[in-house]
Amino acid sequence: MILSEENIPGRMFHFYQGQFYPAAEARCRALREALDGPVARLVLVIRPYAALYASAFRKRAEDNPVRPFREVVPKLMRIDRGWPELVAVLRDVLAPDAFEVVPFSARGASRDLLYRLVPEAGAAWSEPSDVVNLSATDAALEALQARYHAGEDLDRAAWKAVIAEHAADRGRGFAAFTDDERGELDTRYNADLLRIGQMDGVSLAPAPPV
Repeated sequence: MILSEENIPGRMFHFYQGQFYPAAEARCRALREALDGPVARLVLVIRPYAALYASAFRKRAEDNPVRPFREVVPKLMRIDRGWPELVAVLRDVLAPDAFEVVPFSARGASRDLLYRLVPEAGAAWSEPSDVVNLSATDAALEALQARYHAGEDLDRAAWKAVIAEHAADRGRGFAAFTDDERGELDTRYNADLLRIGQMDGVSLAPAPPV
């Protein structure tokens, strides 16, 4: 069995409350109890914090009314823990035979990640031809937010129409950190990569620092 799901450690909504996957321990225990046998391999792809938080905010804004990004930045800058703590939870609770942490910049293609999970199966896979996780542009997010805050509840067809209408209009700073904030988050991320690289039972794939 191959299980690939970004929400295994929990919801990213808690970022805006200053918490980094607070339910990870409980969720991992529930998963471990549900599995019939041991975990052979675990692969975790981690993103730099600034990109992770902005992406999480944007994805939530695609389907929900949200506050302006600047209002949640203080919580994001003071979040309670980070990737090393989550890695420790996954390692200790799921107890995989092999655990590889892959920085986002070293993730490669989908087939590369699949090979990391099941190297004995070979590398004869093809990349999917369809885009399955289309992201909204800043202009589309602004249009969606205007409609959500006006009380509209969009069905999928209407949502896709907004995304398509604004697909070519980018770069309005819908969810952007200042240079100083990004620098602080990147410094924390690079320090956490070093911590992960020194953890027992964990292999860190090499990647250039952000």
